[in-house]
Amino acid sequence: MLTLKFFIAIFSIFISPQIILRQRYGNLPYSLILFFSLIISFSSIWVLTLFSYYFDLPDIFFTSLASIIFLISIYYLLKLENSNQIHYLFIIIGILILLLPILKYANEAYNQWDALVSWHRWGLELYKNEYHPIDAAYPILIPSLYSIIYKIVGSSDIWIFSKLTIYIFPFFALLLPIILFWESKKRIFIIITILLYPYLIMRIVTFGEADIPVMLMGLFSLYALLTAEIYKTDKKKLFFKYLYVSILLAGLASITKQAGLIFIVFTLIYILFNFKYIKSNKLVLVLYFISLLYFFSYLILYYQNSMYGVTGNIHYLKKLSNKNQDIIYLIEKYFYYPETIPILEPIKKLFSIEYLYGYLLIFSTVIFMFELIFKRDKKYKIFNLLNLIFLVIGFIMWAKIASYHPRNSLFVDDFLIIFIAISINYFIGYLKNIKALKKYLFFILFLLLTIYLATISDKKLYKNQIAYQKTLGSASEAKLIIKILNKNRDNCIKVYMSDYATMYNYYLKDYQNRLIKQSTDKNKDIKEFMENNCSKGSYILFRVSSSTYDSWYWIEKLIKEKKLIQIKDYLYFIKPNVKLPEDFFEYKTSLANIKIKNNYKNKFPHSVDLIKKYDNDYIIKGWAFSKDSKEGNTYLILQNRKNNYIINTDKQYRADVAKRYNLNNNYIGFKAYIYSKNIKIGEYNISILYIDKRGEQYLARTRNKLIIKQGK
Repeated sequence: MLTLKFFIAIFSIFISPQIILRQRYGNLPYSLILFFSLIISFSSIWVLTLFSYYFDLPDIFFTSLASIIFLISIYYLLKLENSNQIHYLFIIIGILILLLPILKYANEAYNQWDALVSWHRWGLELYKNEYHPIDAAYPILIPSLYSIIYKIVGSSDIWIFSKLTIYIFPFFALLLPIILFWESKKRIFIIITILLYPYLIMRIVTFGEADIPVMLMGLFSLYALLTAEIYKTDKKKLFFKYLYVSILLAGLASITKQAGLIFIVFTLIYILFNFKYIKSNKLVLVLYFISLLYFFSYLILYYQNSMYGVTGNIHYLKKLSNKNQDIIYLIEKYFYYPETIPILEPIKKLFSIEYLYGYLLIFSTVIFMFELIFKRDKKYKIFNLLNLIFLVIGFIMWAKIASYHPRNSLFVDDFLIIFIAISINYFIGYLKNIKALKKYLFFILFLLLTIYLATISDKKLYKNQIAYQKTLGSASEAKLIIKILNKNRDNCIKVYMSDYATMYNYYLKDYQNRLIKQSTDKNKDIKEFMENNCSKGSYILFRVSSSTYDSWYWIEKLIKEKKLIQIKDYLYFIKPNVKLPEDFFEYKTSLANIKIKNNYKNKFPHSVDLIKKYDNDYIIKGWAFSKDSKEGNTYLILQNRKNNYIINTDKQYRADVAKRYNLNNNYIGFKAYIYSKNIKIGEYNISILYIDKRGEQYLARTRNKLIIKQGK
């Protein structure tokens, strides 16, 4: 029974006025029927709310009244000629399908703070003929709608009824421009529908707050005013009728939320600009006075129930809004709506657009300026200029008073949508005019290129650059360097960077003045970074491949002598006051003083993997270990009939060999430097001597040979 009463409530409030008006004034365009029916519906809601509040009317009165209106409208509906109405049915079905994306949110409870403790709470209070406003005059048309629905149903326990009522606004927001297009054949209404649709399927539509209703109520007024503009010179009777409904709808917007007052001002400015057309029609001024009565009647109710002024919390809201007044931040915040929704995502991904409507505004402004300069089309000029002006005014109002939340700017988007729609309408007109298109083809192509380049968001560019730059070199070592430099704020402490990739890592962006490029491939570079003048020392970060260079020999020598201390991987600390001796960079073969025992073993895993010649010197690499003892030292033996050299090697990390033989020691590799000036000319056989930690010796001759041709 409650659901049936809800259906009767919706039908009697929003459908019945259409049917009755259609029966009585069938010669009017259907769009006018819709406009007048909306005025009757919402005006009746407001008047009934006031009567109920002051005279404490019972629920049965509203249930009975709704039932009577319902039955009368059904009677008129049966008398209507239905032969020409079938296309309206298809339009309604199409709109309901378009609004399916938000239907899934209908059954959600009021979980937004403002809806729960303000708008819906006031609806529950008005249902009981009470009203307890907060410390500011927030108009209550939406709570009045909730209360009347609950009164007709006879209960305020089922909140889904008031949630479903909100769908009236997006429904008529789509129905009106489609009907206006049907009647006028003006493509501008289709453009408006396309621009508006993303707003109508946002989740915020169903929150139960007044931001979407005031936006759409104001938009209804602008629809009517745009239609009046179309008929201004050709059909003056229709011009006045659409002007009438625009004025009254602006009045209704003013009691939807405070921001709706801007639409009353807009209609007044429009009237003043078109005074030569309406000076003979006194009804316009009378209706404008009536539109003001909506808000004045609310103020009477407010002052009877509040001890605060109408702008009681405006200082608090301004304080919240003034926390960040950076213009770029405000613009990004303003263009937050329409929020991320599936139908826009392909467009955004294709053109890297985050704020589509912002770029459309840039494009539209250029087109409108072009139109003003070349004066190709006289239609909508003043009307569109007013939209642009009120767009700027509305943005400033929002920025100064209500920018603590983007949703407070939704009423400004009415002017944005209409302005963009009219400008795009101009642009399509250029495309249809071949002669004009040829004349301004370069300008149009240049404009499109400019707009496309503008869609490449600076924010996205920076985001991509930062993401890329974070991958350069080693991010972990970059962060470690930052930690070291922050700990040692003395600018004397520098980091010498052989690893140029890490040097340009994003994390080191602000530390470039403390980084020094060094190749470390030559002796003079090594000497330069080692002999620094900083009393607290300095640091060097090598690139991984540095260890394969010939000059790495000197780095290993510095590490052995503890002049370089490893911090992490290839990051080293350089001790302060290091002075390298003059002969430090003289090459010397490291000879070992070892006696080979007679009882050595000749079977053990070993290999020579690399013999590399540079100038007249050599590097020999390989690996060796014994199965009995996995730790030990490896030596190379160069031997011919005349000479015998036992050469020290450096241990090398060989995890690949350790994995192959299932060892728990990865340092089984070796590397030896052979400098020809220390070795006599001749051909030498290469043997590997391995001595484990117990002193056991292993010796094996390899198939490798080394030819020393000349000494240095």
